[in-house]
Amino acid sequence: MGVKQLIKVLIVDDEILIRVGIKSCINWESNGYEIIGLAADGNQALEIIKSQMPDIVLTDIKMPNLDGLELIEEIKKQYPNIRIIVLSCYNEFDFIRTAMKLGADDYILKLSMEPQDLLKVLNNTKKEIEKNQKAIARENDNKREIKIDRNFLKEDLYKRAIENSISGEQLVEELKKLGSDISFSQSGLICSIIDNYSRASYISRMEDEYLLKLSVTNIMEELLSSYCKGDVVETNKGEFLVILDFYGLADKYKNVLEEFCLKVNDALKNYLNISLSFGISELWKDVKNFKTKYTQARLSLEQKFYYGKESVLFYDPKFEYPDKMVILDFDSEKMLVTHLENLNSVEAKKIINDFFYNIYNSKDYPPARVRIAAVEI
Repeated sequence: MGVKQLIKVLIVDDEILIRVGIKSCINWESNGYEIIGLAADGNQALEIIKSQMPDIVLTDIKMPNLDGLELIEEIKKQYPNIRIIVLSCYNEFDFIRTAMKLGADDYILKLSMEPQDLLKVLNNTKKEIEKNQKAIARENDNKREIKIDRNFLKEDLYKRAIENSISGEQLVEELKKLGSDISFSQSGLICSIIDNYSRASYISRMEDEYLLKLSVTNIMEELLSSYCKGDVVETNKGEFLVILDFYGLADKYKNVLEEFCLKVNDALKNYLNISLSFGISELWKDVKNFKTKYTQARLSLEQKFYYGKESVLFYDPKFEYPDKMVILDFDSEKMLVTHLENLNSVEAKKIINDFFYNIYNSKDYPPARVRIAAVEI
């Protein structure tokens, strides 16, 4: 069970004896409060409010520079959730009425004020603050649940589009029902994968896979929003699909996405100690091409095999290799067997290294075929 947070209080009065007297008259912390500052006028109060954000402001009405009524008006304009208790004298009831109309929550007569009276007014105000906080928390929980449900449905829709189980037109129609306004008239796709995903939970200290997914998704969504509209969904564990609405930005496509991918990795390395590699499709103007563009982005991502982690790879038709076998030629294989039989590890390694070095330099083979060749050798 966590420590209960103290309600922060600011005292504002132009008389130093009043300020000090109020501060000294009750044990604030044991009653659940914390004095975060004392101010002699409204201007000083606003400076403290800006940096400390109190929950309650206890303020006098008649003060030099910015008086209490002006302060109340400014607080309600800039910080509507701050509660205000007016410190008044017997002859200030007209001012009190004005203060209440401006948004003050309560008042107390400072000249006859007893500690228990002040505490009673504070506690009544605190109850309202806590009631409001609970209402806000409930509302945020509901919004979170709605967002999670909506994200789950979006994720499912995009996965079905990838599998070709729904058409592009159906995808757009269903996304609109979820509040999406992606136009798909100038769109692109990014397939991305967490580098060294098997170790990502350990090195990021995110033991929960869901929290890792949520962190990566939130970072990408936040950074994407400064460039264009779009969606970010997880398509597989550690793999993310970014759907981009580049309407009106087509001429900046490559530069913007290179910058976006770089910023994503900077944030992920700083926050989670992980990185992503990216495969990026061509722009397209018809949602019917969704599956084709996904294939382009996926093929581009597969080139990470040759280019290493943190790759940012734009689709190139050369990535669509003919599906040819990767085979060690007969003479090299015969020499390899001879060297192995003679326990000549240096020459055996040279043959294997030369074989894969040539493959790496040419980059002419599907990564899957190279992996098979490695297993066979």
